[in-house]
Amino acid sequence: MTTFYDALKSRYLNRYKNLSSKKKAAEELDFRDLLSTKIAYASIRESTPFLGIKANDYLKASFHEVLRYTTRGMIAYNDFCETAQTNSRSWRFVTLYYSLYFFVISFGRMAGRSIIFLNSDEARELTALIRTLANSEISLSSGNYLITLDKPNEPLAIRDNIEVSIIKLNKGSHENAWHEFKSLLDIWKIEFSDKSLATVTGMNNCLSRSPAIFSETRNRINYRGDIALHEIDELILPLGSDKRSMSIEALEREIISNVHPIISQNDVMQAAHSFSSFFYVCHRNAMLDLADTQPHPGTHYIKQIKRLYCD
Repeated sequence: MTTFYDALKSRYLNRYKNLSSKKKAAEELDFRDLLSTKIAYASIRESTPFLGIKANDYLKASFHEVLRYTTRGMIAYNDFCETAQTNSRSWRFVTLYYSLYFFVISFGRMAGRSIIFLNSDEARELTALIRTLANSEISLSSGNYLITLDKPNEPLAIRDNIEVSIIKLNKGSHENAWHEFKSLLDIWKIEFSDKSLATVTGMNNCLSRSPAIFSETRNRINYRGDIALHEIDELILPLGSDKRSMSIEALEREIISNVHPIISQNDVMQAAHSFSSFFYVCHRNAMLDLADTQPHPGTHYIKQIKRLYCD
């Protein structure tokens, strides 16, 4: 059986093992640094900017982004598990939701489909750089952008340069993240059609009604839309036990067996718990697999991961 984590590791995680082992934390790259200081060339094709970057620079920036969001997801899931079930019930689901949201963002970073927000200054600076390099009159404005890596499944270690496209998105950051996650699941479903990767089918089925169903429910609960407080109590309390010690295989079986197309609010809660638990274990395993090859073992995020899981 080809598990979700096996595919994740062979396709994306292993690329980070080729990074150098020494670098000062102050010199860390993230995607904003990448776009402002590391673009080697640019071109415009059908109104879309394509940016040329050294593969190793992209790899380092991508890894720091993965670390950031993986750590946030792990800490949020810990907070959810360790918050008393009778306290702050609406906020307990919001915490669970954010753990899942951060894991989805991290997954997108690994897979080469990343959503970032550019403020007005950043958009103006990037516009000036692209105009200079591409001899173009293109203009970027503040907002959410999708950065897509060319040939995302090809090993980066054997490449000198990569290209990323950058496309403006019209929805909010949470809705965009969920739509991109659903797009990645659709890609995986096609690419693994001849193998057993039933977890992807289970997730796809769950999100078939609306890719943004979890963020929509988060809003209804957080802002008390049309869900009364006593209804939140009834939904949050039965979420079940701490699943941090479960295996990936067991959590995969749970998703395959129990996660179905969402119909009721209770379905949303249970699916969110199953997905967050599953991604928590996947990302924890990823960090442990990379523990001896992390490029910056002294960084803030690595320290948090080690404090929580490796001591």
